[in-house]
Amino acid sequence: ASFDGPVTYEPGLREAAEEEVVLPEGDVDAGERLSILHCGRCHVVSDKNRFAGIGSTPSFPALRSIPGWEEKFLTFWDENPHPSFMQVTGVTEPFDPDRPPHIAPVEITVEEMEAIVAFAASIPPMDLGAEVQSR
Repeated sequence: ASFDGPVTYEPGLREAAEEEVVLPEGDVDAGERLSILHCGRCHVVSDKNRFAGIGSTPSFPALRSIPGWEEKFLTFWDENPHPSFMQVTGVTEPFDPDRPPHIAPVEITVEEMEAIVAFAASIPPMDLGAEVQSR
């Protein structure tokens, strides 16, 4: 059976309502230093560590191009694999002594986390070409 009527639904055509995200204020310069020190062992953060990081780990400019990047950066310690080695003083639970981190742990303060997010907000998003489209 064929349908000759108008298409009333097509995936991907409806735009999601964007919520305003309030980013923390932080020291952008300190955020860059902290990002290179802590995040740069896995991520390319800027031109200052462009030959570092793990090849399969997205760079900060690539992460900035993702819709909703703000939420990801505001809760990065909760996004895998970060909980296994990341601690934010007064925010995250201490590591389980029976399951120690598999790599050197990263321990930062809320102020340092805010600086990292402020730095990330200052980075222009990478142009990855077209947006991901459903087929």
